[in-house]
Order: sequence, then C-alpha cells, then structure tokens
Amino acid sequence: MTIAAEGLSADDLAARLRAAAMPVVGRIAGDRLLLDPRTVLPGQAGALLDAVARATIRKPLIQEG
Repeated sequence: MTIAAEGLSADDLAARLRAAAMPVVGRIAGDRLLLDPRTVLPGQAGALLDAVARATIRKPLIQEG
C-alpha cells in the first residue's frame, strides 16, 4: 500500500510514522512510502490507521500563542 501526504516528502512521512506511539516502518521506493499490510497483526489495524492519519496531517510552521 502506498502512503502519501501533500506537502510531505516520503522521508518526512516515514520519520513521522516511526515516531508514532506504535512505530510504523515502511520502505521508500521512487519517492513513495510503501507499507506491507501482511505485516499488520490482528488487532493492529486501528492503531495503524490512527498513526497514518496523525502522520499525514500538516502541522503549522508557526504556532500562534
């Protein structure tokens, strides 16, 4: 499965996923991040989807405060 997020490189996205509460490790090919769903154990799908959703959200460069 290919994961992409507008405004994020494959390297940036991979780093975000590795830093998740449940680290997600994929491989990069042709500037795309690839995940192998065969490595997801039963009961991990929800955590994987949550990690991907959080990693693909663009964070503001400047925070107001």
